[in-house]
Amino acid sequence: MLLFADNMFPECVQNDAQRLYWSLHSREFQSGLPSKSFVFNLLHEWGMTGLRELEYDPAISLDEKEARVELLDIIEAKPFGKVIDFGSLWKRYGERIGRIGLAYPKVLLIASRKRDR
Repeated sequence: MLLFADNMFPECVQNDAQRLYWSLHSREFQSGLPSKSFVFNLLHEWGMTGLRELEYDPAISLDEKEARVELLDIIEAKPFGKVIDFGSLWKRYGERIGRIGLAYPKVLLIASRKRDR
């Protein structure tokens, strides 16, 4: 059985604050995933069956101050070894974050099992 969950599928975003979170993370931190249909097709090609999906909305929204702290924490962790200048990042996104905030996208869980032979 294969089971994985993530909130960086393009289909996980439902509103502007989630879309901003997804765009920022995929563009700046390279953490985006392909579409769920791409993943489903790939799993099917690998002989996986019984594909199921579940969604969970964590309902976590960050105001400007909380978003700033979270982004600083991520930058400090150097995702994928990438060095990111917070000032430049905030210059690109800060105004929009201040206006609409950031919200965690929904989490998509995909489950499948190996086809019986």
